[in-house]
Amino acid sequence: YVRKEYAPALKYISAALDINPKYSDARNNRGRIYIELGRYGEAITDLSIVTKDLVYQTPEKAYVNLGLAYLRSGAYEEALVTLKKAIEFNSKFCAAHNYFGQAEYQSQHYNEALEAFDKALKLCNNSYDEAHYFSALSLLKSGQREKAKARLEEVVRLYPETEYSS
Repeated sequence: YVRKEYAPALKYISAALDINPKYSDARNNRGRIYIELGRYGEAITDLSIVTKDLVYQTPEKAYVNLGLAYLRSGAYEEALVTLKKAIEFNSKFCAAHNYFGQAEYQSQHYNEALEAFDKALKLCNNSYDEAHYFSALSLLKSGQREKAKARLEEVVRLYPETEYSS
C-alpha cells in the first residue's frame, strides 16, 4: 500500500481476511486501498464493519477512512457525520479535522471549513500541505482574497514538491 502497489496489497490483505474475517486492522486497511482504487462502495462496506467492532483499538482511524470514502464519493453529509465521530474519538487527530474541513468546504460551509483546517494545522504543527491548500481555497470562497493569496504563497514555500504547489 505504501508503495502504491494496490493490486498485490489488496490480494494479500483479502487473503488475511479470508483466514480471519474479524481482523479489523486488515479490514480497515483494505477499506483504505479500496478508496485509493476509487471503489467507494466496497470501502464503505468494509469500513462500516470496522466501526461496529467495539474492541477495535483505534476507531478514529476507521471513522476517518469511512469519512474519506464518503467524501470522495460525493456524500458530503455522511462524511461530516462520520468525521465528527472520528473527532469525538480523538480530538487531536489532525487528519480527521482536515477531512472534516474538506467536507465542510464541499458543502459550501467555508467558515466552518476554515475552523477545521485551522485545527488541523495547529494539531499537525503547520505541516499538512492539504490543509494549507484547502484553507486557502476556503479563504478565497469566503471573500478573504489577501489572506487566501498569503496562504497559497505559504503552500508554495512550504511544500514546493507537492501537487498543491503546482
